[in-house]
Amino acid sequence: MKKHTIYKYCHRPFPFKIVGLNKEEDNIIKRSFMFTDSCKYLLDENDQLDWNKLYGVSFGLFGIHKNSVRFVWRYNPEINKIQIGAYWYLNGCRNWYLLCSVELNQLINFKLTFLNDSVVFTVLDDLVPIGKYQLYVDKKILAKDKYQCGIYFGGNCRAPKNITIVEEC
Repeated sequence: MKKHTIYKYCHRPFPFKIVGLNKEEDNIIKRSFMFTDSCKYLLDENDQLDWNKLYGVSFGLFGIHKNSVRFVWRYNPEINKIQIGAYWYLNGCRNWYLLCSVELNQLINFKLTFLNDSVVFTVLDDLVPIGKYQLYVDKKILAKDKYQCGIYFGGNCRAPKNITIVEEC
């Protein structure tokens, strides 16, 4: 298990690195995360709905706000759960789709699958799909070099306290 801690007033855990993903086996990227009790936070009303980034890829080295796909999360205090979403930029336009809500302190499996003309976001609990979304993407975008995107708190707000997400390695 690896702990990723975003320290109070920061956006991302350290160290942070850029990793290229160009191998054939990178057409399916699986990761498993647990949102600890520290992932409960309260922000101003509008900012509470901002998405925090979990992981994904950008197409092209500087494509994060142009062409990218990521899993995102946010704490919803009304239901005391973590909401998971699919989040993307295509040709500079941002959008998202709510996939599911999960309990704190539970290992959740995530899978990004890159096909010829789409990206499939799948969230699994004990290997049973609990959320899935297929995003159709121009083949020219999917053909670009992929770069891993890591954990990032926000939106525009920085972490209001230390937040730890555990990753199964």
